[in-house]
Amino acid sequence: MQRDQLLDCLAGREWQPFDRSIDVLIGRLRNKIGLDPKASTLIVTVHGVGYLFMG
Repeated sequence: MQRDQLLDCLAGREWQPFDRSIDVLIGRLRNKIGLDPKASTLIVTVHGVGYLFMG
């Protein structure tokens, strides 16, 4: 999913998301499910596009 699409999903919250909000939230998600951000195969970063869930 592209970063803009993810930001659209966050619209209407009590706080306004900023460009790096998605990166921070994906990092927290990876930590919670015990993934090494440098070697993650479940949530893949597609540079210049967004993230891909491989589950």
